Amino acid sequence: MSFDAAGRPQPSPRLFKVRRLIERCYADPLSPGRMARHAGFTATELRRQFEVCFGTTPEAYLIACRMRAADRLLASGKAETDVALLVGYSSYRRFVGDRQRHERALRIAAGEAAMRARLGV
Repeated sequence: MSFDAAGRPQPSPRLFKVRRLIERCYADPLSPGRMARHAGFTATELRRQFEVCFGTTPEAYLIACRMRAADRLLASGKAETDVALLVGYSSYRRFVGDRQRHERALRIAAGEAAMRARLGV
């Protein structure tokens, strides 16, 4: 892993390959092992490097991609149960749970950003 002048890690081409896979195939069953094999990582190595470089795990990034797609489909008038299947969930219940966790994480991140701005950090 290389670093830029500010000391931040630079993602390798293999990490970008995994990110593109997730963005392109979010509706497919993407296990951590499948994502790792796609770019020649072990699952543990992929998770660690992805989180260091992109600030999130591959699994969380996959959920975020699915939720962005779900938002577009819901805005077009599709039913939630149909959307769940279209974005890669085999269970409506799992879709709803991931959606709630994702929205909660976004609210927490927004609150933390507002607090940092307020404190001038």
